[in-house]
Amino acid sequence: MEKCENKWSIYPLIQCSLINSAVMAILGSVANSVILWCIWTCKKTNSTVKWQLIIIFSSQFLICSLCYPVLIIYNIQSYSCIPGIVPKEAATVLITITQYLLVVKLTGLTTLSIIRATALWSPTKFGVKISVSVAAGVAIFGYPLLVVLVIIGTGFHWGAVNA
Repeated sequence: MEKCENKWSIYPLIQCSLINSAVMAILGSVANSVILWCIWTCKKTNSTVKWQLIIIFSSQFLICSLCYPVLIIYNIQSYSCIPGIVPKEAATVLITITQYLLVVKLTGLTTLSIIRATALWSPTKFGVKISVSVAAGVAIFGYPLLVVLVIIGTGFHWGAVNA
């Protein structure tokens, strides 16, 4: 069994980082839920754009409401020498999910940019239909999954989980 010493007095920047992460988790969860509600209830937004925005903001909502709080607890337990609240394996899984959701968000932003650029470039010639938007949504969730599986397959370990 490894000797564990309380590191709070040694790392004041870690305390500030954890407080900042907690504030961002709370504000991010509230703000993204309001944004999702606004997008969902808006009648004027094009359905193609609406689905792309829902993909982007739902991934960010999941990061703020699910991943950040558990990772904050994991970091607190590892720096305070509190055993067993969040196992290392659970933290690794959540970091993987977080990375997946971040790639989903970036892929969604890229897709939305392409759709908007196409609409601005030639609004009458290249109208994007909802079926294309759904296909893009499937690709948005599939490509990051492939990326994360390749990273896991190479044996790469996320740097945030130290043991």
